[in-house]
Amino acid sequence: MASRIQNITIDQGADYAETFVAYSSKSATAAQDITNYTANSDIRKSYYHANSSMTFSTEITFPTEGKVKLTANNLQTSALAPGRYVYDINVSSGATVYRIVSGNVMVNQGISTAL
Repeated sequence: MASRIQNITIDQGADYAETFVAYSSKSATAAQDITNYTANSDIRKSYYHANSSMTFSTEITFPTEGKVKLTANNLQTSALAPGRYVYDINVSSGATVYRIVSGNVMVNQGISTAL
């Protein structure tokens, strides 16, 4: 599987959802079948922080199309301080782990209070 960089933006205090695609290492445009894989994704303040700032809920929505959906609810994003973070998405099958996406996360400060 090919790894790529994709930066994302999260609004503090709002729900977040985005779908990513695992691509084949043979073609940058062909999706990789990730049937029987599991996925996980964390946000950290930097690559050097051992503790996760937040863990996304991950779901492999369409495994034959390589689609992985990340979600975080408004309570999770409220707990993030505004600023820059890093994240990645890994998929695994048995002992084999592939990083399919990584990048920066910009958390925009929230203004409105909860409804």
